Amino acid sequence: MAFIDTIKAKAKSDKKTIVLPESMDRRTFEAAAQILAEDFADLIIIGTPEEVAENSKGLDISKATIIDPHTYEKTQEYIRSEERR
Repeated sequence: MAFIDTIKAKAKSDKKTIVLPESMDRRTFEAAAQILAEDFADLIIIGTPEEVAENSKGLDISKATIIDPHTYEKTQEYIRSEERR
């Protein structure tokens, strides 16, 4: 088994959730589509619906959770907790 196959097997056996905040970078969506297709992890992508739609054209990211930071109900809570640090 090749090294990369070993890494993939480990990722699938202990699936994690990854948050991707770079919703304006096409490479983020290319990687997300591959991760989702191979079922390595669950993904949360932070970005507006417009950013996500524009930068993910032609890629299947339908299994990802998309969070718009402008409308997400916990955004202000996260900001306040960060300000207290």
